[in-house]
Amino acid sequence: GFWPAPRPASAASALPRPGRPGRTALPAAATQLKAASGELCLNVFRTLAKLTLSEDGRAAINADPRHIPSMVRALRAHRRNEQLLVRACFVLGNLTASNGPNRERIGLELGGCDLLLSLLAEATVTASSPQIELADAENFGENLAGPKGESGGNPGAVDVLVKLVRLVAHLAMAPSVGAELAARREVGWLVTVLESFPIDSTEELLLNAASAITNLSFYRSTSAESELSPGLPDPPGFPSELPPPPEGLLSDPSRLVRALTPLLLHSNPEAVTEAARALGNCSREATVRNAIVELRVHEALLLLLAHSSDTVLLAVCGVLINLAADSLHRAELDAHGALHKLAELLASALGDETSEISESSPLYKLCAMAGKIVYNLMLPGSSAQLLPSYLRDALLEALANFAKASALKSGKGLLKPADDADEAEAARAEAIEVAAVLSRVLGALPAAEDQAAKGGEEEDEGESGRVREPTHLELLPARSETDGDLL
Repeated sequence: GFWPAPRPASAASALPRPGRPGRTALPAAATQLKAASGELCLNVFRTLAKLTLSEDGRAAINADPRHIPSMVRALRAHRRNEQLLVRACFVLGNLTASNGPNRERIGLELGGCDLLLSLLAEATVTASSPQIELADAENFGENLAGPKGESGGNPGAVDVLVKLVRLVAHLAMAPSVGAELAARREVGWLVTVLESFPIDSTEELLLNAASAITNLSFYRSTSAESELSPGLPDPPGFPSELPPPPEGLLSDPSRLVRALTPLLLHSNPEAVTEAARALGNCSREATVRNAIVELRVHEALLLLLAHSSDTVLLAVCGVLINLAADSLHRAELDAHGALHKLAELLASALGDETSEISESSPLYKLCAMAGKIVYNLMLPGSSAQLLPSYLRDALLEALANFAKASALKSGKGLLKPADDADEAEAARAEAIEVAAVLSRVLGALPAAEDQAAKGGEEEDEGESGRVREPTHLELLPARSETDGDLL
């Protein structure tokens, strides 16, 4: 949620009274971070936490290259101060929400990858360990916030994790930083975070963790697990009852899928979306697809095709397209009516899009995605499925109407080249292309009952009548983009 207004403190006088932060106040506050006093640094970060919510405030800090290094030095020097960590990570998260150069500077030039992964391990252990006594606070946290043993451990450390994981998710959006983080064994602590905290009381933390996994899995593959960088040692006070984290994000696919499943089944659409996006990226790997099917998560994904949110549907389809492109798992999808459900979803989405006038309709992406999955499920082979005549005819009609409506919207039926098109037009171009391919395939295939009536007598001849298209249609990985003061 939004960061609350800072508490009254000695640095509050730096806040300009008219309401909008003045540029002159920011450099003065940021340069104070050079001081060694933890209390002074804490008060400065309290001020910056409020000021960096505005674009003017962020621009003022970015205007002087000395400010961000000062913040990282203060974070490193006072890493045992939980209150300071919360505010420092929030400020840096705001500064990296939409700023690529800041992500690279903090993550690589200033050593943020090592620092943040070390803090991630320490904060996870502290936040999930209610048995740690106050006398052991020197291991992590000079300023413990609240009693331990409630809501899964130390509430102060949970607050640290919320902002810390958010910052990691933002840094991972820079390709160079994301690749560096994804190659580290310590990112396995994100799986431990998902496992260790109840979603009802730590929802924001788990959403941030799923978002970070989505962004990191954009770069990772299990084929490179042997190339993982050496990890940092376990943090002080590591409790024996806390299972050790996986050595890398995808080193234990079953554990990762189990950790994401509670989010996938939650009533909050945002939680479902984040979990599905993470599974969509990770399911590019065969080991993860195997785990999804073995744990029957694909059944939950198919049930989610009845969800009312287009955002959820798009994320869920991102997982199903990878499963449908894998010949080993098409039979499992077919056994639960995947083709029928997706064909009905596609016909409905095409009908909605035909009635839309807006060029920015998100239904274009959903149409393209669902169309690819239907195509993959109907590929020639032993697992190929056919639609009943009523659904086949309805889908063909919807595809034809969609093509006509798209031609009318684009004048002569021509679109600008994809490189010159904006995101919405590129999505429309893809949807039109997928619809054209699917129309040819459906037109060449018989209905299910017609094929059954033939009894397979003309199976060989019928195979030659299939439209030859690319082997399968794939999904590109996704990243989770968030605003600076949200997540």
